[in-house]
Amino acid sequence: MNDSPESLEMHEYRDCTEAWRKAMSERSRLVLFGLVAVVCCLMVSACASTGAARGRADIEPVPALAGREPTVLVCPIDCISSDAEIFDLSLVLAPLIRRDLFCVQRISVIPTEDTDVGGKAFFLNEDGLRRIGRLHGADMVAFGFLRGEATGISIELAVFDLTTNYRIFNTTVKGKPSQIFKMERQLVYRFIETLGIKLSKEEQERMNHRSPSRIAAAKYFGSGLKSEMKGQYAEALMAFAEAVSKDDELSVPYAAEARVFEKYNAPLRAMESYENAVARDEYFAEGWYQLNLYAVQYKQSDMLAKDYCEKALAIAPRFGKAHLSLGARLYALGDLQRAIEETEIAATLLPVNPLPCYNLGIYYLDADDLATARDWLQRALALQPNFELARTELQKLNDQ
Repeated sequence: MNDSPESLEMHEYRDCTEAWRKAMSERSRLVLFGLVAVVCCLMVSACASTGAARGRADIEPVPALAGREPTVLVCPIDCISSDAEIFDLSLVLAPLIRRDLFCVQRISVIPTEDTDVGGKAFFLNEDGLRRIGRLHGADMVAFGFLRGEATGISIELAVFDLTTNYRIFNTTVKGKPSQIFKMERQLVYRFIETLGIKLSKEEQERMNHRSPSRIAAAKYFGSGLKSEMKGQYAEALMAFAEAVSKDDELSVPYAAEARVFEKYNAPLRAMESYENAVARDEYFAEGWYQLNLYAVQYKQSDMLAKDYCEKALAIAPRFGKAHLSLGARLYALGDLQRAIEETEIAATLLPVNPLPCYNLGIYYLDADDLATARDWLQRALALQPNFELARTELQKLNDQ
């Protein structure tokens, strides 16, 4: 009657194109800015950056943020430059910021695979930022801009809070391109401080476990990301390989390499890339989460996948998709109660994702709690009206 554990896991990959068509259409319209609007934004931003005190946040910490456990969408860092290397450097920042924020236990980070915003977030107004935040299930949207300057580069990072409707953070750091890794971490620490979060010794050790420093690695990584965006996958793979060879401290390019191998329909090579990523950086939460998916599909081991999920959650306890996967693993292993507990956490952390609701509907059906099962299936359909699996299960339930 119900879906098997294997098919439940398959739902994590299910394409929800029709359900998101309207949202994607709205999102596409956000990026259709005229040249005048872009120039105005650049002028305003440049003025704000000029007035910022170097080494200090432009906006002081907001007391009301203390105690918050936000879900943060880190958008790609924008850049307009005729210098290809400067543009490439802008591409490496968001993956690095996500990796570091995943080490902060009170923050939930939207994973890389779900961060497409369809345009340049830096140029969006507040309505646009609210829209992409809600679309991704985030209550904070981080965005920024990298500028090439006569003496180096400057990176501006800002965060818009959907809860307060304020730009709660806006700061700029300046330095030489060779300091790109140091500048990224400065921005992350300042944002965490603005949130009123005091990092534990363990969190600091995890964040600083790997500290890449070689500019050549950053340039190759950025070049690879640019090639990936253009669909030049062979060039991307060569650049990612160069990036990890230039700096033993840099692990994130392995994840990008894995994405490209998936596009080449080479999942075993992709799995190997994620294994290399976590071997180099044991605190790379996204790497452990991805390995859990491969462990089920290609190693047929729910127990191994469960271990990978738990490794991801030990680093990032508010990693919603890891909770969702752990619930599916526990269900497959026969631990129904824990599967429900983990998936209910996932449903809270993934408010726009219908899969936790659907899975909970299945789990409660197995627990013979039909009223609760019906409620969760209805929630899944409310989030995605064309979710046929949820509709079918709900119809079966109503026909009983």
